[in-house]
Amino acid sequence: MLMSELVSIIVPVYNVEKYILKCLKSLAGQNYENIEVIIVDDGSTDESGKICDNFKDERFRVFHKKNGGLSSARNYGIGKAKGDYICLVDSDDYVRSGFVELMLRAAQENDADVVVCGYNEQKPEKMVLTGEQAAIRLLTQQDNMEIIAWNKMYRRSLFDRILYPAGHNYEDTLTTYKLLSEADKVAYVADSLYCYVERGGSITNKDDKQRS
Repeated sequence: MLMSELVSIIVPVYNVEKYILKCLKSLAGQNYENIEVIIVDDGSTDESGKICDNFKDERFRVFHKKNGGLSSARNYGIGKAKGDYICLVDSDDYVRSGFVELMLRAAQENDADVVVCGYNEQKPEKMVLTGEQAAIRLLTQQDNMEIIAWNKMYRRSLFDRILYPAGHNYEDTLTTYKLLSEADKVAYVADSLYCYVERGGSITNKDDKQRS
């Protein structure tokens, strides 16, 4: 099957100067080249925005906005997307070279509105969580059809009716089930194509992935 659809990849960025370059390089190195990468710098106070600006790839677009949180950044990026399909990639994570190609192939071969792939998790040596964070981990780390947003490819039209709730933490919990329920078909790719990087820290860590 010849694939030509444009895939939009939304990357919200907030104070991830140690991680963002690896993320961007993994997207630039995709086997499937018809992509646009929409980088939304959500008011970073470190060098993240500058690193994004200096990354040279004509398929990448960088937008800088006032800090509004992860949902605000995702919604902003979705509004700029021109693709037939959308992927959401956290800026401190990275993806395998076949991420887009294999997900898009599964979407087309199965006429699926959502495709879910496996992922690898890189854990820190030690980590301290609040009780709320521990409960969320319990709920979100059961299997690959979970509430997380980032190991999936979505048909663009799903976001005509559904967006992420601005001003709320754990926005995946409030949104992914809606996207899945709106899909006529959901396909699965067993390969671990997404690499989730879990950052260590204390209960006061300002860089909690869910709280940009």
